[in-house]
Amino acid sequence: MADSNGVLQDSEQKIAADANGREEKLIVDVNVANFGRQKIVIYEGDTVEGVVSDFVRRCPIDEFMAEKLKSLLQQQMNNMLERIDEDEENKTE
Repeated sequence: MADSNGVLQDSEQKIAADANGREEKLIVDVNVANFGRQKIVIYEGDTVEGVVSDFVRRCPIDEFMAEKLKSLLQQQMNNMLERIDEDEENKTE
């Protein structure tokens, strides 16, 4: 599911905490030309724009790929939220 230009490759949900105590909500692996496989960790309270901005500072990608990454990350975050909502609904039934 990835190419060498920075397209979303794989994701998994994990619950852990960073040094500031924020919980990890999503981990996404991205394959970037000249940088190889890079990991993006999304914590509770993160925004897609902020995450992509930080990623671009680490691994410069062009504006087209940055926008594509934003879109794909937003889809992953929405899917994760839907699964959380479904899990909560199933618990209350």
